[in-house]
Amino acid sequence: MEKIKCSVPILTLNSEKFLERCLRSVMDFDDVFLLDGNSTDKTLEIAAKFGVPVRRQAETDEKNLKITDFSAIRIKSINNCRFDWVLWVDSDEFLSAELADEVRNLLRNTNDKKVIYNIQKKYSIGDKKVDFAFNYPNYYPRLHHRGSGAKFKEGKLVHEQMFIPADVRPVNLKYWVYSEVPATYRECVDKDRFQLDLMKKSTFSASSFKARGHSLKISLVYFLRAVRIFFKSMMIYFRYGYGRSLPIGQVMRHVRVHLIMSGWRLIQFARGR
Repeated sequence: MEKIKCSVPILTLNSEKFLERCLRSVMDFDDVFLLDGNSTDKTLEIAAKFGVPVRRQAETDEKNLKITDFSAIRIKSINNCRFDWVLWVDSDEFLSAELADEVRNLLRNTNDKKVIYNIQKKYSIGDKKVDFAFNYPNYYPRLHHRGSGAKFKEGKLVHEQMFIPADVRPVNLKYWVYSEVPATYRECVDKDRFQLDLMKKSTFSASSFKARGHSLKISLVYFLRAVRIFFKSMMIYFRYGYGRSLPIGQVMRHVRVHLIMSGWRLIQFARGR
């Protein structure tokens, strides 16, 4: 069967644990490559096994480079793509077989560049698929044409976002990508530590502060989100049971992050800067 004419850049750093599953799910695509932070585990060996090219995130031989500006690396990965259609997949994610077929049929039958396709993310924990979670359905822009004008916003150190021109039409695809989440609350806390450091740096940057009232408002928004996440998750357990739902450790992870961010904005409000 002919390969799907679409690029799939994957950011990696010591990603051996889930990379093989990820690569198996995108083998129908014609341009899959890694942008790697000089991994020291079996990441490069797994890439070679699948015949997937590996490019460097930075021109240095320093090992185990963590990304400190995700937007900049996303932009760099686009510049390495061979095709105009680009699908975003992380190394701890994998496409459902139905989604790969959906993308194949879509790109085979469309000439419309002014569309950006949102894909729903569902969680997985090893072999377990999470059917119910407080933030389902959660769609993200994942598939776009480079000629559409959609692009990643510069300066977003973490939780990078895309600028989507007004004339680009968003469309939700039917099927989903699975994203691996840590099995325990402690693993969640450990995984979040580095990203929280980047988020703290971004929060207290000079460009982040607009006015004390704005900081107080954002603090309240984060606090209310934490409350909503907790109570909505309790309702999901009551309605669907625990076995097929997002475990309490992952729920409390999201509650914790939002409370931390709420606290940072309160500090910003108190300082006035």
